[in-house]
Formats: sequence, C-alpha cells, structure tokens
Amino acid sequence: MSKPWNKDFSAEGLRQLMEDEGRHADPRIIERREGEETYYTIGYGHRLDDSQRAKDAFKEAWNAYRKENPKEKMGWEEKRAKLYKGEGTLPEEVVDKLLEVDILRKIKTAKKVFGEGVFNAWPQALKDAVINGVFRGEYKVGHDTVKYMKEGDWFAAAEEYLNRDDYREAAQKNMSGIRRRMERNQAVMLWMGEIAVAKERASRQSDSYGEDAHQLPVQPEAVPDGRSARNQSVDGFSQFLAMHEELTEEQMGELNDFLGRFQGARPTFFTKRRGEEVVTTSEDWPIGETGWEL
Repeated sequence: MSKPWNKDFSAEGLRQLMEDEGRHADPRIIERREGEETYYTIGYGHRLDDSQRAKDAFKEAWNAYRKENPKEKMGWEEKRAKLYKGEGTLPEEVVDKLLEVDILRKIKTAKKVFGEGVFNAWPQALKDAVINGVFRGEYKVGHDTVKYMKEGDWFAAAEEYLNRDDYREAAQKNMSGIRRRMERNQAVMLWMGEIAVAKERASRQSDSYGEDAHQLPVQPEAVPDGRSARNQSVDGFSQFLAMHEELTEEQMGELNDFLGRFQGARPTFFTKRRGEEVVTTSEDWPIGETGWEL
C-alpha cells in the first residue's frame, strides 16, 4: 500500500490502527450501544452508513480500483448498494485503497479539530494516537479533551479522555479491545504531561545533572486507587531533575538536546485506577526492553 501520509502518520501508527480495526472484505454489523444507529462496516472499520463522507470515500476507492481494472464494469453506487445490504465482498486492492482514503480524511479532520499548526507541532507518537482516536469518531470541536490538549494541559486531557460512555460500557462489558485501545492512547497524553513537567523543571532547577541524566527511570510506579490522572503517572524525568538546582545556560542547552531525542519515543507506563491494574508496556508498543525508542 502506498503511504502518502508519512509526515502525519507513521508506519507504527498504521500497524497499530490495522490491528485495532481488524480486516474483513465482507460487510459485518458491529455491535453498537443501545439507541445508536446500526450499520455495516467493511475493510478496516470503514462505515457503510448513509453519510456523504462515507459515500465519497467509497466512491474514490472504488473508482481508483476500476481505473486499474477496466474489466470491472460495476459502478461504485451499485457495488456499495449491495454491500450496504450485507451482500458481496471487496477485492483486497479496494480494502487497502479504502483504508488509505479514510486515513487521509481522518488526518484532515484532526487538523481541522485541533488546528493545523497545533497538530503539525506534535511529536509523532501523539499524532499517531490522535489519528487512531479520530478513526473511532473521538475528538470533536467543543469537547473538553480537545480544549485541554490545545491548551497543553495533558493530565487534564488524559483524565477527561476516558470520561466517555463508550469507555465505561467497554469496561462494564469487558470489551478489552476498546479499553486497551483508549488506555494506550491515553498513555501518550500522560507522557506529554511528563515531558512538559520535565522541561518546566529543567528550566529552573539543577546546576548539575551529570551522567545520570542518560539513566533516567522510564517506568513510573503505581499509585493508590481514586487518584486523578495527574497523580497516576509518576514522572521519571521530574524525579531526577527535582533533585537539582537551576541549570546553567550551557547545561540547559545540552539537556534540551537530550530531551529532544525523545520526540517520537513512546513510554512504558504502569498505572492503577478504578480498582484494577492497567498496563501499557513495550509489548503494546514494540520498542524494545528499555521502554523508550530513540
């Protein structure tokens, strides 16, 4: 599959999205919450609903396939009408093209919701997590999570992010796929908060950090239940930096270079909330035993 979105969505983000959504060439009805519209999906979570955006995406993917396969005579409307009723299958090429079309559209949605400048300035790990969430229909203009993210209040954003009916229902019904997916995306917000705290403290603390700066702990410890997201994640960077006084200008520059290496890295988190352990590990983020990918 071609990947025209590399600067906005990484190969790892794509791999994770494909795993989260699953692939099927035949239309299937996904279980919805009571009162919600029921519709078929196909490919990688592509909705076969009545929305114009869904119709336009399918039209683009199917017409691209017909252009490369001129023997295919069925038009996109006829093909979609069959799938809409749960009949037929899609060629593999169309499944892949439909995913490409959907991703490009979700990237545009993310940039519209958060602002292109804000989105473009984010590290790759956060872009990947946001696109993954947009694919589920998360993040709308006016949502508190969006507001906190745009303001850079990452701990508040992480806490609000899981304050959703679909997450609570997934927890109640033990729908591990949705829970695991949302908690993994939340972990990236917590990580952004960690980095923000570390940089803030680095700007005013420590006159010497020595070689230990390259041996910062990467796995926060668990904390008791009932704490906010701000307290659920104990920052290894800030733990180290808090031991020192104000940095010199030269040391500050060196530390900023060091922290800059973490743009695009993903952390290993261990948290405990709502009476159960929730773990996001290097098994979820295949990045090696250290918990960081540099």
